[in-house]
Amino acid sequence: MDEIENLPVKFVALNIATTADKRSSLVGRGLAATTATYAEMLFRQGMRYRYDGEYGMPSDTDRTYEYLLKAAKLDHAEAQYELEYLNCELGDSAQKWDRTEPGCWLESSARLGFGPAQYEFAVNHFGFEVDDELPENEYEQMIESAFAWYEKRARAGDAEQQYRFAEIHLAGDVELANRASGARWLIESSKQDYRPACRRLGQEFLRSSKRSDSTTQQGIYWLSRAVDLGDAYSCRTLGDLYLLGHNGGRSAKGLPPPIIAPDKKAAIAWYERGIVLGDRSIAYGLGTLYLDGEHIDQDSHLAEKWLLHAAMEGNGSAQIVLGVEYSSGLRLRQDADAAIHWLKQAESSIIVGLRLAEIYLEGKNVPKNFEEAIKWLTRAADVGSYRNQAMKIVAKKCFGGQFSAAEESAAQEWLLRMAAKAHESVADMEHAHYDSHALHLAELYELGLGFAQDREKAIYWYKQSGLPLAQTRLRELGIDWKPPYAS
Repeated sequence: MDEIENLPVKFVALNIATTADKRSSLVGRGLAATTATYAEMLFRQGMRYRYDGEYGMPSDTDRTYEYLLKAAKLDHAEAQYELEYLNCELGDSAQKWDRTEPGCWLESSARLGFGPAQYEFAVNHFGFEVDDELPENEYEQMIESAFAWYEKRARAGDAEQQYRFAEIHLAGDVELANRASGARWLIESSKQDYRPACRRLGQEFLRSSKRSDSTTQQGIYWLSRAVDLGDAYSCRTLGDLYLLGHNGGRSAKGLPPPIIAPDKKAAIAWYERGIVLGDRSIAYGLGTLYLDGEHIDQDSHLAEKWLLHAAMEGNGSAQIVLGVEYSSGLRLRQDADAAIHWLKQAESSIIVGLRLAEIYLEGKNVPKNFEEAIKWLTRAADVGSYRNQAMKIVAKKCFGGQFSAAEESAAQEWLLRMAAKAHESVADMEHAHYDSHALHLAELYELGLGFAQDREKAIYWYKQSGLPLAQTRLRELGIDWKPPYAS
């Protein structure tokens, strides 16, 4: 202090101001560091509740959103990125927590320099003639920054970012992408036993344009390694490979070239291992293989075993198949109660509603129940493309003395209501599905469902539709017609 007192006033003032600025700067940096630490803590806490079973915590959307939103508001870039995806998953329901416009968190994260956000924001906002399209120079800068972000972490040995960087290179969506670099980082990530990388590397070897015994064995090795690390999806890939002998999958069009000799026992072993790892869709697939007897010997006992396994785990497709098979009794034992049970479990499917209605109307193994049938048919008819199917079921099964006079009258009134809805659906010619609605209405006039049968009106509405199926129906009615826009 003595030294300061003996200095000229101007110098003293400058010295004090400089010291204050330094103190302010130190305080500012300290506050920034504290804020960043707090934001990171909030982010980590939010991610603990993000995915079920991770970190030993059950998923909790409310808590996830609470913590991520707090971190995002403190400019935590990764929290903003995760929040954007959470908003996409939740849709409109996200607005109870956050009314931020879609895309805002992704852009904010990108502006803060978070590589994944920069890449996605740039790719989605350039070359699509959108209102908020990025200028070319800004797009290029953001892509370069994203690549630098990934490369820094990949070179530091981050297996996850090595894999994600490889995916970007292999996708080839930007000029900087390079398949050789993609292969390099995919291999580096796989060497660290990063499960998604092992799976992708195995797939790449099996898809290789320079296919050989070596690439096939490498593919099998890396997929097997992914399985050892707990990847059930790779079990399905290996199962299909051994079942078919090629890498095209069961839905492949044509017959891809074989790369190994089929081995049914090995295929089943891989499928069963995938089921043990928790993939219920594999259980459904194995059940249908045994049910259909395609590629492996038909076995109704094993089909039922695996379909039940998948259905009890909540697989809707398995629930539907069980319901239909128990109802028909053609390939599995006939059991109406079990059929109804499983179809109700999968009640979100429109097809299920139609099948349940038929069961209640037929009354073969359960008492007839007109009201329950109409309930399911009404639900199905709410979807325009299924309305005609529901009406056909009522017309076929509810008349001719099969039900009481009062129930037949109710069925007729129901048909009239559905027909009126069909007519309402064509009121707006600008509607995106007008052509489909017109097709359905034309069929009702042709069949006399809900309306008096009227050939001329059917022809009129088929022409209004103009769809290929409508043209086919017109030809069947003896009308050679093409829409005006047809060449």
